Amino acid sequence: MEKIAGIIERMLLPRLSELSGKMDSMNARIDSLESNMNTKFESVNTQFKGVDIKIQSLDDKITSLRNETMTRFDSLDEKLSVLEKKLATA
Repeated sequence: MEKIAGIIERMLLPRLSELSGKMDSMNARIDSLESNMNTKFESVNTQFKGVDIKIQSLDDKITSLRNETMTRFDSLDEKLSVLEKKLATA
């Protein structure tokens, strides 16, 4: 029985060692892939932040232009009211 156990052990240990090495290799590849993916995600996230900043800048400009336009329309309304009064009294 001892001889059979020794034979099985000599047959299985190299195979187990080989499988363990392959698993270590796979883990290293997975870690490398994870690192590459994280780098790409960080790059995309940075690009989105840049787009967000540009959109916010455009939104601020639109708001500013809207306010300026509204101010000009209000001024025109006042001038038209004055002209209407002058025409009515003439």
